[in-house]
Amino acid sequence: MLTQEEEIYLAILIAVSFLSLILIFFMINLMYNQRRIRKLQKTLISAEIITLENERRRFSQDLHDDIGPNLSALLLYVNVLEPTDEEGIEIKQKVEDILKMTLVQVRTISKNIIPKYIQEQGLQVSLETMVGNFNQALNGRTKIKLDIDSVPAKLDEFGMLNIYRIIQEAITNAIKHGECTEIRVHISQNGNKASVVISDNGKGFEYTTGMISKSGVGIGLKNIQNRVIFLGGQLNIYSQKGKGTQIVAEIPVL
Repeated sequence: MLTQEEEIYLAILIAVSFLSLILIFFMINLMYNQRRIRKLQKTLISAEIITLENERRRFSQDLHDDIGPNLSALLLYVNVLEPTDEEGIEIKQKVEDILKMTLVQVRTISKNIIPKYIQEQGLQVSLETMVGNFNQALNGRTKIKLDIDSVPAKLDEFGMLNIYRIIQEAITNAIKHGECTEIRVHISQNGNKASVVISDNGKGFEYTTGMISKSGVGIGLKNIQNRVIFLGGQLNIYSQKGKGTQIVAEIPVL
């Protein structure tokens, strides 16, 4: 027979064991749900990214197949014009210059939308080409500097494409919203983690944690966040009004 004190101890032990089992079950269930949610989130992001890339490809093809040839044909028609007065000659020259500049811009946009170099020559050449195209189009208004310590070697083509898009989106945002005169892109790798840092000297904004998930935030930052999540990485944004913006993406390279 158990004493009353032993019975109390046994009851407490049983209760603690029971509560421990409940807690363990709750923890396992929570971890399982978190993994399921992350997997679902990654699946949804993957579908969104694939859809976006398909739209980019279609848009690039339209630029290349329709708008580009139409502009070239228009330039040919302008070339055959033979104005007789000075004013007409000047107008013709201006139209020619505008058409040539527009053709260059269309080709630049088309190349940046679908970077063929990634598959053929890798990420570094693709980024160098993109930055060169940006600098040419900006014509000195904003200078973009690319600094690559090392390119992640173990990323597949889709992984490299996402890093390319992260940088492209960040540069576009800085030019469009930051009113900056300088943008720096730095890529490095430390162990099994790649670091992508895009910083500018623009007007900046008051960034707070969780801001991207709120409505009203630009789609550019959301696209960057989605691509970093898809790559299993971590995104940090540092920005203050009047002090520029820095976007840091830490991406695992396994």
